[in-house]
Amino acid sequence: MDKGNERITIGVLVGGIMDYFTIEICRGVAQMARTFDVDVVVLPGKYLNRDLSGNKELTYEYQFNTLFQYAKIPQIQGIIVAEGSIGCFANEEIMREMLSQYEGIPSVLIASRQEGYTTVNFDNRIGIREGMRYLIERVNCKKIGMLGGPLCNSDARERKEVYEQVLAEYGLPFEKSSMWAEVMSAGAIRRQGGSLMTIRIWMPFSV
Repeated sequence: MDKGNERITIGVLVGGIMDYFTIEICRGVAQMARTFDVDVVVLPGKYLNRDLSGNKELTYEYQFNTLFQYAKIPQIQGIIVAEGSIGCFANEEIMREMLSQYEGIPSVLIASRQEGYTTVNFDNRIGIREGMRYLIERVNCKKIGMLGGPLCNSDARERKEVYEQVLAEYGLPFEKSSMWAEVMSAGAIRRQGGSLMTIRIWMPFSV
């Protein structure tokens, strides 16, 4: 698709390129780019406000975020920002500060609650509720743990609320030891002496 004589190029800002969430975003964007005949540039930074003090191997990970500066070049006419991954360790104020540098650039945010932007969000409540009901009703689980993100993250707070609600609905106790609020990686779980079993839960998207 041309804008006058210039092809339209969309910048896609993501946190990393190896996780399932980011891979699916890039696949979806690439598919629609072919449909509408536009160019896409993926800018794979990392995460804002991540505490790396306990991991020397990742001390300089923040330098990946310099790639986000390229979203401001004139050749990019619009951006898609995967806020849910880039900002999974950041609060809303930090994310607003980051987004402010793209003022005037048409933007779409993924997994975001920022006001004043076009956003695409998944339904945390349906996904967590259906997954827990399956474990309780079909698998007969009585003790269900949850790996959550930092509670400064709105998605993490919403998932924790639903987790507690479903436990209460079935008369199951909420135990603090079963809720890991700061864990976001398998490595972090191993450092705490735990093991990881993941269940992929379908989460319907809403715009």
